[in-house]
Amino acid sequence: MWLFYVPVPDAEAEALARKLLEAGVCRCINLVPGRSLYVWKGRLESERETLLIAKTATPEKFERLARELHPYELPAIIKLKAEASEDYEKWLAD
Repeated sequence: MWLFYVPVPDAEAEALARKLLEAGVCRCINLVPGRSLYVWKGRLESERETLLIAKTATPEKFERLARELHPYELPAIIKLKAEASEDYEKWLAD
């Protein structure tokens, strides 16, 4: 199982999550509201963002589509290998 950590602007988070789910590249996405502070092009930025935490058995497909659909010039799409219960991993793969 793979987890993807993908911050997205609040206004676009649910629409992006739905597109990823409808495309079949993942089976579940948690949407966690928050604020991000980061340095971009030499400036300190502060934005309201929603963190998408996606679970998938097809990381290449997920990453390709997430990059294509993401509104940022350089999206933070972070992939982590994880283990879940056998039943949950089977559900992800089905």
